[in-house]
Amino acid sequence: MTGPDRLGVALPLGSLTLLLAALWAELVWGLPPCPLCHGQRAGHLIALVGAVGLFRRSAPWAGLGALGVGLSGQIGLYQAGAEAGWWVLRAGCGGAPDLSGLSPEAALARMLATGQAACDQAPWALAGLSLAGWNALLSGLLLTGWALLIRRLSR
Repeated sequence: MTGPDRLGVALPLGSLTLLLAALWAELVWGLPPCPLCHGQRAGHLIALVGAVGLFRRSAPWAGLGALGVGLSGQIGLYQAGAEAGWWVLRAGCGGAPDLSGLSPEAALARMLATGQAACDQAPWALAGLSLAGWNALLSGLLLTGWALLIRRLSR
């Protein structure tokens, strides 16, 4: 078989879907990204670059895809942990506005006014997970898929 198989198609589509979801949250829902959000997006862009090499059936290129989703997942886990209060990020997280003592509505209004969100404040959650938490979880699943694909390509 030439070109990527089903897994080789599904994995880049997973990263593309997460990128599109992040853009949707920003452009449609009006949730401005923080510096860590940009790092998570960059990881998925790296994974998409790695996917280009899948047409050559190349394990090193697949490794780049795995590196990208792994990086994105790690940043997402780091951010989700800060949002949950498990650890404290460096002051201001890249110049994000101070949201301490504000209600969720006032915090969102301040984030929208400055155009940059605080990295340790989750303005949205589904089933108890923020966008960063969902990215960490889904990136972990994608990383597992990339590992399986690398194993298959290395045979």
